[in-house]
Amino acid sequence: GDAQARPLSREAFAQRFSANPGDIRKTEDFAHRHQLTVDRVDPVESVVVLSGTIKQFEAAFGVTLERFEHHAIGQYRGRSGPIALPDELGDAVTAVLGLDSRPQARPHFRMRPPFTP
Repeated sequence: GDAQARPLSREAFAQRFSANPGDIRKTEDFAHRHQLTVDRVDPVESVVVLSGTIKQFEAAFGVTLERFEHHAIGQYRGRSGPIALPDELGDAVTAVLGLDSRPQARPHFRMRPPFTP
């Protein structure tokens, strides 16, 4: 890293890296147009959490949500089709997460008991 780098305070980090208030407003407007509920907004984490029915999410994002069965992981919820966002959200939204309940990662390690001499 940079030898001259200094740690940022939480306040300085929030001021420098928080989501743009206009982008959050656009995302909230999109949610309300599709009858989705805005459950949580955290500008510092750049997160907007939405809730609603399956039909509301399907209409909002142009996908079909279904239940699938996989031999290794069992039953999960997934989507068919690409996620569609209106152009005005293109630069505001980095990812749409939570439409799929497949496990994304699994630990491949084992915990050993503490060493005793």
